Amino acid sequence: MPAYKNHDRGTYYASFYYIDWMGQKHKKKKEGFRTKREAQAYERSFLDKQAGAPTMTFASLYELYKKDCALHLKKSTMVSKFAMIEKHILPYFKALHINDITPATVRAWQNEVLGKGYSQSYCYSLHRQLSAVLNFACRYYGLQANPAARAGSIGRNEEHQAFWTLDDFHRFAMTLTAPAQIMLFYMLFWTGCRIGEVLALTWDDVDGDSIHITKTLSYLHGSAYVRPPKTRESSRTVRIPSFLSEMLADYKRRTKYAGPTLFHTTSSAAARLLARHAKQAGLERIRLHDLRHSHASMLIQAGVPAIAIAERLGHKNAQTTLRVYAHLYESTKDEVVSVLETI
Repeated sequence: MPAYKNHDRGTYYASFYYIDWMGQKHKKKKEGFRTKREAQAYERSFLDKQAGAPTMTFASLYELYKKDCALHLKKSTMVSKFAMIEKHILPYFKALHINDITPATVRAWQNEVLGKGYSQSYCYSLHRQLSAVLNFACRYYGLQANPAARAGSIGRNEEHQAFWTLDDFHRFAMTLTAPAQIMLFYMLFWTGCRIGEVLALTWDDVDGDSIHITKTLSYLHGSAYVRPPKTRESSRTVRIPSFLSEMLADYKRRTKYAGPTLFHTTSSAAARLLARHAKQAGLERIRLHDLRHSHASMLIQAGVPAIAIAERLGHKNAQTTLRVYAHLYESTKDEVVSVLETI
């Protein structure tokens, strides 16, 4: 792997041919290196990326991974994903060649992460991010096996799923006074929609006894933007009970000059409002997303089939609903026995 000296400038340059992914031959030249070794290192790194050789460094692989993610993921997802990788994973692995990363290497990194006192769920998320990058190498760049998968996970998935009963929600709602506040939380509790889906609603999306979910409101670096829903299945029509339809009609009359959207607030402001009024009502503090869990819990306890709940919530299929709410279905085992005895 030769490198050449520019005697006029006193620097080195790399000049070489490479084959692109379509099998076409190209010449590449890059000047301005202080040493011959730097020029050779550039050529090696460039060829690793182009050829997708497993000998590329983790840093080179990560750059390819980022470009691929940019074509397939939402901006908000990429921001959180890349922040985790670049803070906790890249510094440890960046200089290593990916085919030199072993389960023992991953285990040593895991021990370092565990020693920092992060929560079980955060450790679990960090391991999943590392595994995702290495899976990318296995799928597209010839890595024979994912060492992160062989090393095993750390932490555990502790998705918080607190929920309120109907009585709890009534106690909370009694503390609200402003029409916009009442309407917002009634929509979240009685439709099971995500907060972004509700904040993105316009009056054109309200159709009598239904609302049409076609978009969601997200925030990135403090700026709001409207984008398509979370998944293809999230685009849906949600039927609403008659009392909620009547509340919406009354709310519209009260806010007819406020603009095309139903609500003029942010998710963070709504979260603070939820926490403040939950405390005022003497209730367990929950997240905005837990109002969605509360809606699902209410339907499960009422015996609504999982496939109907999945369609209402915008899940990909009933299996997703059963996985997310498996702990709630545990309580129906005695009911099954009772039904069988009745039959």
